Amino acid sequence: MDPAVDVLIPTRDRPAALATTLAGLAAQDGVTFRIILSDQSELPLGHAALAMVRALRRQGVPVKTLCNRPPRGIAQQWDFLLGHARAPYVLFLDDDVLLKTGSLRRLHTVISKLGCGMVSYSDVDGCTMFDRAALSSAGSSDAVAERFGSVTVRPADAWSRVQVEH
Repeated sequence: MDPAVDVLIPTRDRPAALATTLAGLAAQDGVTFRIILSDQSELPLGHAALAMVRALRRQGVPVKTLCNRPPRGIAQQWDFLLGHARAPYVLFLDDDVLLKTGSLRRLHTVISKLGCGMVSYSDVDGCTMFDRAALSSAGSSDAVAERFGSVTVRPADAWSRVQVEH
């Protein structure tokens, strides 16, 4: 089955932070996803990050690791990653963000049910989900938010209460 979300992670010389981010992804449930990792590091990923990649693959999560050298900055990293995405939704995730269990499912539920172009958490920087078609046609996150709409999700426990009420 094709994944519903491509999780795009740029990294450079931060193997411990990346391993933690991957561990958070290993705890996600309720939505199919693939991880695409763009690495601009001087050295290999490191034992902890590679162990998490293997653990995710054992769970059935496809993980694609790409070398993207020489380093040309974060904008180039995001563009490079987006060029490899195929799922209808993409989650731009920094390599130092630890997602709580269920975060990916909540973001996917909101963006797919509301039909907006962009969803993010109010209390987490470096974690934004986009409708890939909207992003491709609009060209920038600001244009997506203006043209297709944007939703900011309150912290997970608050959003869960709102979901139950509706």
